[in-house]
Amino acid sequence: MQPFTFVHAADLHLDAVLPGPGAKVLPAEADGGACVRLLREAVFMALDRLVDLCLREKAAFLLLAGDVFHRDEGSLKACFALREACLRLGEEGVEVFWARGNHDFAAWNTEILSPPDNLRVFSREGEAFPAGSRGKALALVRGISHSGPGERENLARKLAAGAGPEKLFQIGLLHCAVRGGSAGHEVYAPCEPGDFKTGSLDYWALGHVHAPGVVSPAPLAIYPGSLQGLHINESGPHGCYLARVDALGRTRAFPVPLAPVRWENIEFDLHALSEEDASGRDSLESLEKALLEILEDMGEKAAPALALLCRLELRGRSRLDSFLRREENLDELTLRLNLALAGKDARPCLIRVKDIALRSSPDSDLEALRRSDNLVGETLRKAEAFIRALEDPEGPEEDGMPLRLLAELEKLYADPRCKDYLARPDSAELAELARAAVVLCLDLFEADKC
Repeated sequence: MQPFTFVHAADLHLDAVLPGPGAKVLPAEADGGACVRLLREAVFMALDRLVDLCLREKAAFLLLAGDVFHRDEGSLKACFALREACLRLGEEGVEVFWARGNHDFAAWNTEILSPPDNLRVFSREGEAFPAGSRGKALALVRGISHSGPGERENLARKLAAGAGPEKLFQIGLLHCAVRGGSAGHEVYAPCEPGDFKTGSLDYWALGHVHAPGVVSPAPLAIYPGSLQGLHINESGPHGCYLARVDALGRTRAFPVPLAPVRWENIEFDLHALSEEDASGRDSLESLEKALLEILEDMGEKAAPALALLCRLELRGRSRLDSFLRREENLDELTLRLNLALAGKDARPCLIRVKDIALRSSPDSDLEALRRSDNLVGETLRKAEAFIRALEDPEGPEEDGMPLRLLAELEKLYADPRCKDYLARPDSAELAELARAAVVLCLDLFEADKC
């Protein structure tokens, strides 16, 4: 077998616009528009970088595992961007294979814009195309596209069933949700990890899950993740996978970061700040200085990203807690940080604070309050029992209160007058709301003592 290289990408979501800091925490005149432009064009810049990688690494072909467009057929801008990317690759003999997913299930509108000759788009029935370089077949790509926005068929099993022994290296290309490996994503084209072992395919190029990861080590089944992280919950480096196949058909695949915008969640312990403060107390000045140092340090390590957008999660006990819980104060701190960061935009990577999430608590003796025989103590004990019930549903039931409260919440979200307007929170979100309620109770308790 002749050794070759290929690139596997998915979830480009061309046309998606990334959310950024609001006007309250980043005025447009202070930013100069640099961050806004990056957020608007990030997905298209990521596509350009993907093409550059294919050409630089002399890839034989490029695999696109669905959701190339953010919606249906894609806008004219998205169609032109994909067409021009394929034409650039075609000039160097690089073929492109596209299996459509739940976002881009609609066929390319060939009456409006003709597809390039080197682009192979898989049908809803599935098919196989030889893949290679300048007319020499190196692999066989078996792919299948979604039939609509809510595909329920097991497409992996269908592909595996049609894959017989071949002399060529065989690849399965599809957009799917693997059980156990697609948490937080809608279950489209559901399949099992064992489905990848039932056929004779050598590599499974998957799409749908936006976090990169290996689903199966043998044969290799990989989610490359979204080419560009779309929001703060898609943090860390994003890009594609570069795969090299040797003369024995063995594959080595590794992630390559390409996203021009990188998202990060940064946790900061306010209690540790008070311990480090020379004055023996936490202060806004010391907090601002510490956060800027962390942000600038992360910006230096964010390459090849051109912008780093962060959510700061402030945790721990602090006397600043009640002050920061006033929305205008938190906005002002975020604004000050962004103004300071915008003043240093000569560096390669722009750094911005998207928002600040307060997960802290008042600087109170919680254990003493918990033991107290008053309203605050009872509230703390009830809230913590509720949180334990959410985080460990199989744990011992203490007094029936958590289950009663959950039953009442279920009635609320099932009510026809509410269900179209209220998003049902999951257990983690409910636990976070309960913790916030505890903090609010403590804040009110402190205010009543004044």
